[in-house]
Amino acid sequence: MYRSVIKEGIKASQRVQLAYARTRLLKEMAVEKQKNVDAELALVKTLAERGDLLYVKIFAIKKLVLKLEAEKEEVDMTFEKTVVNLSRVIEEASQAYEEYHVVMRKWKEEQASEEFSREAIERVEMVWVEFLSTL
Repeated sequence: MYRSVIKEGIKASQRVQLAYARTRLLKEMAVEKQKNVDAELALVKTLAERGDLLYVKIFAIKKLVLKLEAEKEEVDMTFEKTVVNLSRVIEEASQAYEEYHVVMRKWKEEQASEEFSREAIERVEMVWVEFLSTL
């Protein structure tokens, strides 16, 4: 019986050693898998942070696009007003140019009339002088 207890003790010791070896192996595997999990979690965290930053950038870009579109509409409205104003100013300039030509023509006519009157006065004075000299 003592022998069988010793054999059982040896077998039990072997089973304990085998279980302990298996436990160490499983612990090493678990530690290795935990390292993989930690690495994946770090990658996920990094990607999530990057995604958050990209979301913030996208939101800022969308906001900027809306602001730029509003500014573009304002510029377009100002441009349209300026074009209308330019048309009015061109029309006024054209009208002023026409009026200038009319006034210039009248001035030239008046100048020609004045010249004609001067020449007529000179002729009349000559005729008057001749008449007076004949007396």
